[in-house]
Amino acid sequence: MKPDTIAQEENRIPTDLERFEEASSEAGLMRRYVRGRIAALPIRLILAVVGCTLISALISPYYALLVAVVVFPLEMLEYMILARVRQREDFVGFGVSCRVTLVSLLQVSGLGAGMVMAGTYSESLRMFSWAYLFGAIMNSLLMARFHPPSHKVRLYVLGLAGAIILAHAFLDHSAKVEAIASEMAAVASMILIVAYLFSHLAHRGDRNRAAERALILKSEEAGRLALVAEHASDSIVLMNPNREVTWVNSRFTALTGYTGKEVIGRNIGELLNHPKTDLGVVNEMVQKVSSGTPATARIRNRTKTGRAFWMETHQTPFFHDDGTIAGYIAVERDVTDTVRQERDLRDALAKAEKAAAAKTEFLSRMSHELRTPANGLCGGVELLKDTQLQADQVDAFSILDSSTKRLAGLVDNITIVADMEAGKLKPTPRPFMIDAVLEQVTDAYRQEIDEKALDLGVEIAPAARQPLTADPDILQRILCRLICNCVKFTNKGGIYITVAVDKAAALIVTIKDTGVGIEPANLTRIFDSFEQQDSAMTRPFDGAGLGLSSARDLARLIGADIRIKSAPDAGCTVTLSLPLEPAAKGIDGTAETTPHAGQKETGRKRLLVAEDNSTNRLLIKTMLKNAGHALEFADDGVQAVERYSRNRYDCILMDISMPNKNGLDATRDIRAIESDKGLRRCPIVAVTANTSGEDRRRCAAAGMDGFLAKPLTKERLLDTIGHIGMDATDKPVITH
Repeated sequence: MKPDTIAQEENRIPTDLERFEEASSEAGLMRRYVRGRIAALPIRLILAVVGCTLISALISPYYALLVAVVVFPLEMLEYMILARVRQREDFVGFGVSCRVTLVSLLQVSGLGAGMVMAGTYSESLRMFSWAYLFGAIMNSLLMARFHPPSHKVRLYVLGLAGAIILAHAFLDHSAKVEAIASEMAAVASMILIVAYLFSHLAHRGDRNRAAERALILKSEEAGRLALVAEHASDSIVLMNPNREVTWVNSRFTALTGYTGKEVIGRNIGELLNHPKTDLGVVNEMVQKVSSGTPATARIRNRTKTGRAFWMETHQTPFFHDDGTIAGYIAVERDVTDTVRQERDLRDALAKAEKAAAAKTEFLSRMSHELRTPANGLCGGVELLKDTQLQADQVDAFSILDSSTKRLAGLVDNITIVADMEAGKLKPTPRPFMIDAVLEQVTDAYRQEIDEKALDLGVEIAPAARQPLTADPDILQRILCRLICNCVKFTNKGGIYITVAVDKAAALIVTIKDTGVGIEPANLTRIFDSFEQQDSAMTRPFDGAGLGLSSARDLARLIGADIRIKSAPDAGCTVTLSLPLEPAAKGIDGTAETTPHAGQKETGRKRLLVAEDNSTNRLLIKTMLKNAGHALEFADDGVQAVERYSRNRYDCILMDISMPNKNGLDATRDIRAIESDKGLRRCPIVAVTANTSGEDRRRCAAAGMDGFLAKPLTKERLLDTIGHIGMDATDKPVITH
C-alpha cells in the first residue's frame, strides 16, 4: 500500500458500524472486560471492607485481618496487571488472554478463600458466605461474554468454594439436620435462579447486539441515502399519500426556484403546472402511481419566475408494512434540451424522408420518361439493320448502336434503383430453364463479343438442366449486368460461364473473364452506387457505376449472393449463389418430392424451425424434404415461442441470431412455459454460425440440448434429429 494511502487510512474516521464491529470482536470484548474490572475495583474493595467488618464484629478482628490479608493484595495485584495490559497490549493474541485469565484466577482464589474461611468458621457466617458467593457468581455472569476464559475460571473456583462450604456443613456434627436441609434447598433455588438468569442474559445480549447492529446499519444506510438524495444531479421530491410535498433536495430548488419551505405541504402540480401542461398525461401518471405502479412522464412545467421547461418525472410509490401506500418519490430531470433536439431531429428526418421520396419519385418518373425515347432509338437501330447501308453510314450506325445500348442499360439501371427504393420491385418465383435464360443474356452481348473477337464458353451441369424455381426475370437482369461488366473490361481472351446446382439446392453461376482485373482494395467499393475503379484506369470504358450496384441489390432481393475474386491484369471470377424454391405441383407438371420407396416412416417427427433467413429456411426444408418429417417455420424468436405455446413438437431447431427475440431468449421462454405448465421437456438444438466454446456454453446455459454449427450438411442434420431421444429421467439426450 502506498504511503499516502496508509496516511489516509490512519486519518479516516471510522464509521459507527466499524466501531460496533471492533467493540464486538474478541479483542474489543477483552478490552471492555479489562476496563470494566479496573473501573469496578472501588466497589469490590468497599464490599471486601464491609465483609471484613462483619467478620470482625461477629467473630474476631484477627480473623477479619486474616481474610483481608488474603483478599486485598490479590485485588490490587489484579488491578496493577490489568492496568499494565490496558496500556501496553493491543488485546490480540493468545498471550494476552492467558495473562488476563491467570490474574482472574489469582483474584478469585483470594475471594474464594475468604468465603471458605467465613463459611466454615460458624453456622452464623455460612449464609453470609453463600450470599457473597452467589453475588460473585452473578457478577461473573454479567461479564461472561466479554472474556469467557476468565468467567469459566471464576465459576470453577467459586463452585469449588461452595462445595467446600457445603461439605463442611455435612461433616459438622453439631449442625442440625433441619438447618442443613434448609440450606441445601436455598442453594438449589439459587442455582436455578442463576441458571435462568444466565440463559436470559445470554439470549438478551445476543438479541441486543443484533438489534444494535441492525439499527446502526439502518442509520448508516439512511445517512448515505440522505447524502445521495441531497447531492443528486436530479431533483428529488417526497410526497405523502395526498401528494403533498414533505421534502425536496437542493437540486429541486436550483431547478424550479422554489425553496423547501415554499413547497412543503403543497401539491406539486399547483406550483409547477404550465398553462400548456397536458393534464391528460399528468392524470394518467397519477392514476398509475396511485394504483401502486411506478410511472414516467414528460410534462411541460414552469419555474417560480414563470420560465417554461420540460421535465421528465419518474414517480414511484412506497408502502407501509400492511401494503398501503405511504407516499411517493418523484425523481425529476430537466429535459428541455433533449426535447428540442428530438424535435429538430424529427424535423430533419421528415425533411430527409421528403427529399428521399422526391428523389425516388424523380428517378422513377425520369426513368420511365427516358425509356420511351430509348426504346424508339433501339427500335430505329433494329430497323436500320435490315436496310442497305452505304459505306459512309456504317461508322455512324456503329456509334448509334453502341450509344443506344448504353442508354438502354443506363435507363434500366435507373429504373431498378427507383423501383427498389419505392418498394415496387417484388420477386415472383416460378419454374424456368437456366439454359434459356443464359441464351437470352448472351445473345444480347453476342455482337460486342464477336466484335472484340472474344471466346464465349457456356457449360451447364446436368443437375441444372431441369426446371428450377426462382424469379427468372430478376435473375436475367443480374446476369446481364455481370456479363456486361465482363464484356466491357475484357479486350482479349474470353468469358467463360459455368452453371451447377450444389448440395444445398442453390444455383451456382460462375462467370470468369480474362480482362483488366480489379485492385483488391476496390473489390468491395465497386458494388457501391455510382462507384468504379480508379478513374485513370476505367475512364476508357465509361459507365455510371450503377451496373454492379444494381446487380447486388437485385441479388439481395431474391436472397442471392454475389462474390468476386480478382487481381490486376488477372481477370475476374464472379460467383452468383441463388437458393432455389422447390418446384410447386401443377406449375410445370412435376409434383413435390415424396419419400423414397422403402423409407421408414416410424421416425417421423414434428419439427419447428426457428430461422429468420429465407435462404437457410429453404436449405433446411430441402435437406429434410425426403425424411418424412412434418416441418413448421418461425421467422424469429417471438414466433417460435408463440407457436410452441400452442403446439407440441418433437424437436426445435433454433437459430441464435434472429430479430425481435434471439434464440437464447426464446429457449429460456420455452423452458419457462414447460416449467409453469409441467410439460415434458422438448429437445432444442442450436443451429448457428457462432461456433466458439463460449457460444456453446451460452447455448447450454440457456437450456439447449444440442448444437449444430453452420454450414449445415444434410447428413449431420438428419443424424442429429434421428438420434434425439429421452433418458430415464425423461430428459432429452442426443445419443450419438
